[in-house]
Amino acid sequence: MPSTEARPPRERAWPLGVVLAVFGVGIGYVAMGYWRRGPLVMAMALGIAAVLRLLLPPATAGLLVVRSRWLDVCTHLVLGLGIVAVALLVPGRR
Repeated sequence: MPSTEARPPRERAWPLGVVLAVFGVGIGYVAMGYWRRGPLVMAMALGIAAVLRLLLPPATAGLLVVRSRWLDVCTHLVLGLGIVAVALLVPGRR
């Protein structure tokens, strides 16, 4: 198996690119005024990050690797659940 340095940068960056693309869609929803849908999509991006970090080896997960695997996955899940809680608990327009 080639080392991380031997892999092209594009091969190591796609997981983060997927997460950022989904998160960007969530930001777009918020910018268009969908205050509940946007954060839910952002939370989904963090869930995708957790799943990718859990399933991919560190060399492929690239920039999603920060600390140990379990800490990265738990952090993404807790932040995602926090965003869902805020999105659902904040009162909407009346």
